[in-house]
Amino acid sequence: MDWYMGYDAREDLVYQVARASLLQTPGVEVIPLVQDSLRAHRIYTRDVDRRAATDFSLTRFLVPYLAGTEDQWVFFSDCDFLFTRDLGQVLPEHLDDSKAVMVVKHRYTPKTFTKMGGMQQFPYPRKNWSSFIAWNLHHEANQTLDAAVVNAAEPGWLHQFQWLDDAEIGELPQQFNFLVGEFEPEKGADTLTVPTSRTPACLHYTLGIGPFVPPVKDYEMLWNEYRKKYQGSKHVECEPIRSVQ
Repeated sequence: MDWYMGYDAREDLVYQVARASLLQTPGVEVIPLVQDSLRAHRIYTRDVDRRAATDFSLTRFLVPYLAGTEDQWVFFSDCDFLFTRDLGQVLPEHLDDSKAVMVVKHRYTPKTFTKMGGMQQFPYPRKNWSSFIAWNLHHEANQTLDAAVVNAAEPGWLHQFQWLDDAEIGELPQQFNFLVGEFEPEKGADTLTVPTSRTPACLHYTLGIGPFVPPVKDYEMLWNEYRKKYQGSKHVECEPIRSVQ
């Protein structure tokens, strides 16, 4: 299972904790989307967007180009996630081969005007849909999303999946992109140190987590337990992006 994860040096610890939690899924390969590396390879050539909240705001849409078509399904997530179980056991049953992508179709209005790192929160249609994407690389529609398109398209066109017909966007259950602080948590979430059967599989700390910002209390202790596990293991440097197939 290839898993592309957004990387921003300002959020290295957040990325490392997310990566460590994802490795409880056997056979997963975590591939960081490092913008500097993508620029060095002349894959990502857009002008720097000062409004972008992270370095991977748009590089996520390069995943079909980078991954090729050897595997049918590959995955992308932001780095501010925590994965609480073996996704190989719970995610495949929800994938629909007739769809180009599978996402959690959030229907909400943000509660705050800022997000992780103190960046301004911009409401827009289909907000956060693109923070977790299951990509069907065998779907014809995704084969049009090459590097030239990603480097030229308007950000809103990409984040709203406008290269696809709406019927080509499949829906995943909320547990695969649970917005911490936006959705109602399980009872006692603020004191959990181990996941329960009711804990969402993919916790998304979109409003902030870690030592740099005042985190949302829901699932904060759980994230800190995973941080301790990561800090007791070997730090992994983000390698340059692998060769395009």
